[in-house]
This record gives sequence, C-alpha cells and structure tokens, in this order.
Amino acid sequence: MKTTKILIALLLTQAFLANAGAEIFLLKDGARLEGQIAGRTESTLLVKTKYGDLILKQADITKIIKDGSQNAAAKEETEGIEIIDSSELADNDASYAFSTVVSEDGSAKIFYFRDREIIATEMLDTNAKFVSMTGKIPDRTFTEYYENGTIKTVKAMKNGKAQGTIISYYQDGTKQIAANYKDGLKNGTFSFYTPAGKLMIQAEYKNDKLNGPKREYNADGSLSKTVWYKDDIQVSAPAEEESAVAMASESIINPDQAQNPGSSETAEQTSAPMTNENTSSSLPAGISPALPAPEHNSANALKKTAETGKKGKSISVKARKVARGTIYSFYVNNRYTGKARLDNNFNVLMIDGNIPNGSAKLYGKNDILQLEFIFNGGEIKTISVFDNEGNETEQYTINEKREAIKAGL
Repeated sequence: MKTTKILIALLLTQAFLANAGAEIFLLKDGARLEGQIAGRTESTLLVKTKYGDLILKQADITKIIKDGSQNAAAKEETEGIEIIDSSELADNDASYAFSTVVSEDGSAKIFYFRDREIIATEMLDTNAKFVSMTGKIPDRTFTEYYENGTIKTVKAMKNGKAQGTIISYYQDGTKQIAANYKDGLKNGTFSFYTPAGKLMIQAEYKNDKLNGPKREYNADGSLSKTVWYKDDIQVSAPAEEESAVAMASESIINPDQAQNPGSSETAEQTSAPMTNENTSSSLPAGISPALPAPEHNSANALKKTAETGKKGKSISVKARKVARGTIYSFYVNNRYTGKARLDNNFNVLMIDGNIPNGSAKLYGKNDILQLEFIFNGGEIKTISVFDNEGNETEQYTINEKREAIKAGL
C-alpha cells in the first residue's frame, strides 16, 4: 500500500514537469534512454518516455545528459548521479558495442552500435572472411556482451578493421581467447584457454595464415604436441628447432646414471638405434626375446594402409632413455621430423613435430627389427614389439587419451 501511494504521488508530479526538457539516461548495462524525470524516491526515478512511464533504479544510472538550463534542477532530484550538459558531450562519452549473429549456413553478420543505435553492419562468409560492409565503423574499442550482461569480447577497430589484441571471455569472466590482429588479419600469437584458465592451444599467424609452431598443451600445462606450418601448410620443424629438441632431451637426467655419478656410461642412446644387448635397460617394459612369435591379426591392415599412403618416404627411428621412459626421434629420409616420449608401458606422454602418416621402424643389432610405430594424423595408433628373431611378440593400440592398450595376439 505504501508503495502504491508513492507511485501515485510520482505520477501526479508529471503535471508540474510538462515544460521540462528531455534528458538522456545512460545506464550501467550500456542502454540509452530518452525521457524526462517525472518524480523520484530515495532510490528510484520515475521517467516519462515515449514508451510510457518507467521506474529506474538510481544505482543503475551512470549519467544523465540535460540541457544546461536544466542542470541545477536535475542535480537536486538526482543526488549522487553525474549530470552533464549536452553541449559538453564528446564522442568518447558514447557507448560502443557490437553483436554477432550467425546464420544456419555458417555465415555471419556483425552489427556495430553507438549508444544502442546501429551504425554499421559487417558481413562474413562461412570461413569468417570479410564479404561486405554497410555504414562506417569509427576508430573505437567495441564490446560484445552475453545475454546476462557480462563481457563476451573486446576489440579495437581502426579504419573499419580489427586492430591490436582481441580478447574473448567465458561467461564467468575467464579469458577464452587472445588473438593479435593487424588490418583485420590475424598477425602474431593466437592463444586459446580452457574454462579453468589454462592454456590449451597457442599458434603463430602471419597475414591470417598459420606460420610457425602450433602447440597443444595437456590439462596439467605440459606440452602435448607441436606442429609447424608455413602459410597454413604443415612443414618439417626447422633445423634450429631440432637442435633445441636435442638439447632439451640431453638435459633430462637418467635416474640410474644419477645414482652412479662417477660412471662415464649412460643408458641414453643418441646417435645409434637400440641393440639387442641393451634392450632390457633401454626399451620400455614388455620387450622379451623369450616370448613366442604371434599370429598376425587385423591390425596389419592399418600398417598396409599407412605404408601405402607414404610410399617413397623412409621413416627411421632413434631412441634415447630418459628419466620418465624413452624419447623416440623420427627421421624422414634422414631428416629430423619429430619426436615422441613414451613411458615404460608405452603410454604416450608427448608428441612433438610433424611426423607423417606411415610406418616408423626401430632396428637393433644386425638390423633386426625391434619396434614398429604406425602414425596417422600426427598420432601414434599402434606399437608392435619384436623379439631377437624379428617376430612380433606384443602389440599395443593407443587410444584417444594416448594410453597404450595391449592387444591379445
């Protein structure tokens, strides 16, 4: 009842304000409202608009723009709210936002707003490439919002094109994407983060194309995979990257060697493949020359398919024992192309580089086959283990989590 009396009293004040000038109300959510103050309480304003009478919370209002002649009266009615003269309003006081609408076919329209009024529309194709523009986008920073009012994306525009770092957020405010742009094209580092705020993917771009390394990371922040690109095409890692890989591998201490610091011997292999003599100490568990030769199974079809797809390319392997298992380095026609680190149970801990589809074989003493890796899509799909006679004794399938599942032979 008390609230009803207050509203009635507010409505009655309209008669005394018929000659008042119109105000512009700027709200915290970016909205812009035109009307005239018809009354107030301690925490609200009654505003007469062309849509009818609205009650606004004073706490939601950031600015009220009035004619200079009305400022004194407005300040008395809206204590605590900034009142500015319309003659002093500069372009920087405007609210700039944008909204992206994606069609069913994957194309998109981006609407640009100044104080909730559309000033430009940008058309993008299904690959997010520029198609056309209507209107003019001022050189300003634009913000896109989720429906709940939280910030979704912030980007700066210059000469009608994205410029500088664009940052996107999850709804809880956690950073999702940080991408550098120049003249509307991706140039520099592109980073994608998980909802937990951990880096998932980081890639380098030049003129909107992948140029340089694209790195993927595990949930614990460790490097999972690195692929190199030139103008969006996968290429081999550069020579300096190969050297860096070798140096990084050498910095890993074999725990067996650490326990015997006076010994000059090491279980690591650098320039030569593994031999039968050091199999038990250098290869992961499961290689046993005493096991019987297996019968062939359907996995051979995957081998044949992989080998057929890469005819003319010889993929060789070198092994190096490290603290957490073994590092296998892969070479295509004697040129380094990547590496993989496996634990002692053949679980894949890391893959780095551009290893082509096909079969990669590790030979031991007297050129006897010891291990065979089948690659597809940059991932290890199967691993076969051989005895001293070159017979397959064990086979492992690598699942999507890079876990080794032993097959029954």
